[in-house]
Amino acid sequence: MRWIATMFLILMVSGMAEAQLTVTGTNPADGSTNVSTNIVLSISFSAAVDTLSFLPDDGLISNVDSVLGMYWSADARTVYFPAVLQPNTVYFLVLYYAPAQGGGSLQVPYAVHWTTGSSFPANVYSVSGTVSGGTTGVSPANALVALTDGGVSAGEPIFIAGTVADGSGNFTIPYVPTGTWDPVAAKDANGDGRIDPSTGDPIGTASSVVVASANVSGVTIVLQIQQAIEFGAARDDVLAYAQASLPANRELKWVNAWKVDSLGRAFEWNFYYTVPGTPEVTRVRADGFGVGMETRTGEWDYVIPGKPILDIMTAALADTFIAKVERSGGFDFRQTLPPGDTYEFLAQVELGDLQYSQYWQLIPDTSKLNWGASYWIGSGFQNQYPVILDERHYVGEYLTGDLVGITAVDSYPNGSIPGEFSLGQNYPNPFNPSTTIRYQLSHTSDVLLTVFDMLGREVALLVNEKKDPGAYSVSFDGAGLPSGVYFYRLQAGSRVQTMKMLLMK
Repeated sequence: MRWIATMFLILMVSGMAEAQLTVTGTNPADGSTNVSTNIVLSISFSAAVDTLSFLPDDGLISNVDSVLGMYWSADARTVYFPAVLQPNTVYFLVLYYAPAQGGGSLQVPYAVHWTTGSSFPANVYSVSGTVSGGTTGVSPANALVALTDGGVSAGEPIFIAGTVADGSGNFTIPYVPTGTWDPVAAKDANGDGRIDPSTGDPIGTASSVVVASANVSGVTIVLQIQQAIEFGAARDDVLAYAQASLPANRELKWVNAWKVDSLGRAFEWNFYYTVPGTPEVTRVRADGFGVGMETRTGEWDYVIPGKPILDIMTAALADTFIAKVERSGGFDFRQTLPPGDTYEFLAQVELGDLQYSQYWQLIPDTSKLNWGASYWIGSGFQNQYPVILDERHYVGEYLTGDLVGITAVDSYPNGSIPGEFSLGQNYPNPFNPSTTIRYQLSHTSDVLLTVFDMLGREVALLVNEKKDPGAYSVSFDGAGLPSGVYFYRLQAGSRVQTMKMLLMK
């Protein structure tokens, strides 16, 4: 399930006062052999699960890479995953988070291992060792431990095998194939069900282990709390790495970072490179673990048409740009975050040719490169369709960081009725293949929300009904459409507004 693996997919939720979940069974059971290659994987729980909050992207790691969907039993106690497996292959799955309907959550992660062969092969081995809390002050008990192909600095990790540490931090990962693998461990220190270094969750790595013809023991993984990285330091490390690892005719096309703080620092910086005449895009990533890269075709195509960043050393520093954003309303916007745990703040910065992004309306001169910053208040930012309550977008000049464009959607905190008719920029943009469109109404209206192609032909009717005053969001799936520019139009009574979006496959 590499579709469910992210760099921080690791571990359990701390104790709560409410009734807690346990795993009562799985299909296949741990240690099963002769498992069908066409199977419905399942996990059963001791109580009903909050199915709206349970997301595979945030709760599982596995080496199953062909899951076809997910559905629940009528009593919400069993989740099912239809999947296609390879013959004579060893698989694992670790569940580390599930929320109960009545409150509380899974307390101890659960690991399952099985094979589609008639028996587990003779040439698989175990990797054992200890997870240490180091100087973090976090107990290593029940930390999730995994072996990856390539580590975590390159981006989305490829999990090979995994397990859960015991109460003392000791672990044994079974059924490990031969190869050179990178160990990783982590723990959800704040108990929110996500591994996120920006909130203080510790992550640890160890030197690569070579599994050849015997079990490997004595591996020590020390948990660490990452520190945010300044753009300048990340830039210098990435430039040196790219010079040593990429072709001489490489072109830097895009830079971005999520969860940027008010000083312009982030826990990871991503630099996207292309090579003329090839369809691949290489992302070089700098984070607290070092620098790594991954190359893909199709996923990051939106950076290809952009102008290259010829001399990034002349660009303003991110801290300079963000300081100007903060003084121009960004600081005040942060303070509008509603109290409680329902919503969170998120900031993103980008550098490059922004005419193909959500900033396209703000760019006074499309022949230039720019800095861009997006400030959001919402929930579910780890999900495919986050709920955004309010947003601000800023564009800055490439060399100085001086602001050249600012936009905003009127704030409507705590679910109050918005004061005007408005159509927001879709998110994400560019998108592939899905995006979310938000709009707000001040009066009860007959609403039409329609998507058109460049020739004015209607390609989707998203809304066609009467709506009361309020804020709304709707998803648009462009999986069956070709790449290109599309327009979406909101008509509410006599009022009409149109926006542009870019589908990049």
